[in-house]
This record gives sequence, C-alpha cells and structure tokens, in this order.
Amino acid sequence: MRIIYFLDYGKYYGGAVNTLIQQACIMRDAGHSVVVFFSDYHGDGLGQQTKEKLDEYRIIPNRMTYQVTNNPEDIDVMCIDENYEMDYEIIKGLNADILHSVQLNPLVELISRELNLPHIMNIYPFLDDFFKVHYSDIFPKYMTCDSNYWGDKWKQKINVDFVCIRTAVKHCEYAGRRINPNNIRCIMVGDIYKGKNQLNVIKGFREAVDSGFGGILELYGNNLSDYAKECKTYVIDNDMESRVIFHGFVSDIDNVYKNSDVLICGSIRESYPNVISEALSHGLLVVSTPVAGIPEVVVDGKNGLLTDGYEKEDFAKALIKAKEYVINGKVGKIALEAVETAKVIHSKEKVYEGLFALYNKATKESLCCDRRYLITDFRKEFFELINCYKKKETTFSDKELIRLKLWYLRYWKKAILDSLGKGKHFYLWGAGNNAKKVLEIISVFLPEVRLKAVIDSNKKGMFENYQIISPEEYWRDVEGAAILSLYNGQADVVDLFKGRGKQYGTDYFILGPREW
Repeated sequence: MRIIYFLDYGKYYGGAVNTLIQQACIMRDAGHSVVVFFSDYHGDGLGQQTKEKLDEYRIIPNRMTYQVTNNPEDIDVMCIDENYEMDYEIIKGLNADILHSVQLNPLVELISRELNLPHIMNIYPFLDDFFKVHYSDIFPKYMTCDSNYWGDKWKQKINVDFVCIRTAVKHCEYAGRRINPNNIRCIMVGDIYKGKNQLNVIKGFREAVDSGFGGILELYGNNLSDYAKECKTYVIDNDMESRVIFHGFVSDIDNVYKNSDVLICGSIRESYPNVISEALSHGLLVVSTPVAGIPEVVVDGKNGLLTDGYEKEDFAKALIKAKEYVINGKVGKIALEAVETAKVIHSKEKVYEGLFALYNKATKESLCCDRRYLITDFRKEFFELINCYKKKETTFSDKELIRLKLWYLRYWKKAILDSLGKGKHFYLWGAGNNAKKVLEIISVFLPEVRLKAVIDSNKKGMFENYQIISPEEYWRDVEGAAILSLYNGQADVVDLFKGRGKQYGTDYFILGPREW
C-alpha cells in the first residue's frame, strides 16, 4: 500500500504534526510505501524543531503548496484556485492508494475526489460557531480522531463517521522510581499559550508550595509568546525563579520524562495530547484537567489524577493530593497502571491495527457516487470573489488576511446583509492593527455596509474618519451589530456578546483574524 502524508507548515512542529509523523513511521516500518509532504504555504521552509524531528524519524520530506487549518471558517480560496493543477499532477504521478492529512486540507480533498482516492483527515477541536452556516461539501469522508469526544462532535456537524486512533508511544518502560516527597519534580510539556493554561498552573503550584508542597515546576516548549512573557513576569514578581524554570523547546524529551515525577496538563481546550501518552508510558504521575478526551484514558486515582476544574485552586489541590500519594506509596501503583494503560492503548501495534483497518476499508469503497463537489464546482461558486480579489490584489495591505476571509464572505455576506435589511446599525469593533485591513474588506466586498462608528475600550477621537466610541456607548444602541477586527482580546469580546444574549451571525461577525 502506498500512502501520501500531508503535514502542516514546515516552520512549526506541534502535537498534531507529531501524531501524523508517528502514523507515517508506523506504516513505513510495517512495510508500506510512504511519501511525506510538508506545506510551504508561508514560504518558510523547515523550522529547526521540524528538521530535528524528521531526522529522528528518518523521514525525507517533500515540499508542496497547500493550506492546512483546524478552522473551517478560514479556508484559503485563492490557495486552492492557484495550486490545484500543480498539486494534482504531483499527487497523480505518485500512484497512491491513500492520502492522509494532518487536519482540514480542502485542496487535497478536492484532488482526491478527481483521482477517486480515499482521503483521511486527522481532526481536532473546533468552536460551535464555526458551523453556524452550511458550507459546500469540502469535508472528508474519512476521519480519525485521538478522542471519541471530538470525533463525536465532528460527526454531529458533518455526518461523517470517524475512527478513534490514539497517539502512539515509542516504548513503555518503568523501572520504578523513588520520589522524594520534599522535592517532587513536576513538568509541563508543550508550547506556552492560553489554551494550555500554564499561568493558572503556575499560580496553583505557588499555592501548593505555600501549603507545604515541595518541589520544582519545569516548562518545556516554545516560550516566546506574549502569554509566555506574562507567565515569566508572574514568576519573577513572586520570587519563584528557583522553583519555576522555563527551558524552551528540547529535542530529547524522553530524557526529561525519565528524570521527572509528575506531568501536569492544564489545558482548557484539547482533544487528547501527545504528552499524556508519553508520560503514561514512562510511569509518571499524570495530573490533568478533565478536558475533552483525557478522561477517556486517565482515570482519577487509578492511573493518574484529574483536577476538579481549570483554576489555580484546582491545580493546588491536585498537587497536594499528588504529594499524599507519594507519601503513602500509592504513586507506585498508579505508575504501574499508567504504563499498562500505555501498552494497551498507545502501543505502535494498536495504532497500526486501527490505521490498517481504516485504510483497507477506504481503498475497497467507491467514492465517486457521493463526492460530487469538485474543483469545477468550487471555481464556479467562488468565481465572483476570486475575480474581485484578483482585480484589487495589488491594493490590499494584508493579502493573507483577505485570502482567508473570501471563504467567510461567501457564507456570511448574506447574513450580514440580512441583518442590515432588518435595520441593524453596523459598527467596527477595534481600532487596532487589523482595523484598517477590515475596513478594506468592507469597502471592497461589503460596499452596502455603512459603519456608524468604531468601538474601542482604550482609544478616543477619530479613526479613519469614523468616531471612536466606548463599548458602553455601543451597548446603548439596541439595533447595533458589530464587525470584529481585533485579534487580541477577541474571545473576551465574543464572551461579552454571548453574555448579553447576542447571536453570532446576527448581532456580530468576525472579519479580523480568528482567535480561539
């Protein structure tokens, strides 16, 4: 069997990419022919982390241009239109049996239909807002997911069955470890950003220390984001530098696991993270939030610890309990259960079994009868938007943002105009970096919309000939509707709308970059 794998962008290396690379290696090592592509969509080539991992797995990657996204609002229409024929010829020439993508990959999906090849997508979390409209058929017929939780949610949205295939581990080993209850080494592994919730973990760790927890907390992963800076500032301001240490990305993570006692996963949005399976396989005590698919594997008090919630108090409470388990000896039994869990669920043999069964099923099924939406249909549907973009392309200050909003405009323009027709007064929320770009989108693609004002919490005066008003002034307009341009803080503004009973697609729309 020949399988082509389509990774994410070469510059970035995350859990989703790692999962697909593991799957490619498992199939290759079982004797199948494997070809791996990464996307040069951003023209960045391969990042250092990606290079190191590909070398470790003995993979020589190929380059192709396609877009990957986990957000069905952000489909790059122009990328599909511009690269279809070239990518089609490359894929056709490889005589593949299966195509397998890291996340949503509509360009490869459309090519698979013309070639009558099964295309599998690994799918991950989404926001319910993403499916407030009915999209054209660019979604896969075959999906894998590393949790039943999110697999079921995708099935509800696009009516496609999925196969739950957990992340794989290299090996399961636990020689037993003595843990000093006064010096417990805790780790967090993964890029530092809000979804991983490291700041609340750090605050909880501090509370646990104040309550008698002894040990250190070490964080491994990219720590250059603004959120990471916020975490570091908190550590410095609270004199915790000797107890909370930021290491950045390390390639030899196995060695970190071998020399650690507790893995903390503080995520508020996950499917099922690689770090959980890796920690279980090394017999670490996993302390995790009960998010998404994690409770499907981690059973509180049996093979790990689940927090009651996602706040600092929840992490402090769990860490104190972890210390109790160390003192009373229960941690040893949990470690043995953790390794056994990894053997049963996360072994390469188990992953191969699931993949091969899915691939075998997919190659035996006919795809033509129910995959009618092809590249010709796509180009017909988006003809006007594509032409409009091409005519104005040289005038846009941020082509990338606008390319990502053409798909959005195709499905949301009618809703915007419907709101306008019902007497809604439109405002632009945010007078920051993205506001001018969103004004360009409105001017070119939504000329019917006449904005009343710009809303901003911190600025006053005028912005691009529009009066700046405060959010409080905006809420006084009962017929107000907003187009959001801001990125930072966007989720907080969305929460404001929802808290006031406002509806996405009626009372507010998002033309700035999507924060989620």
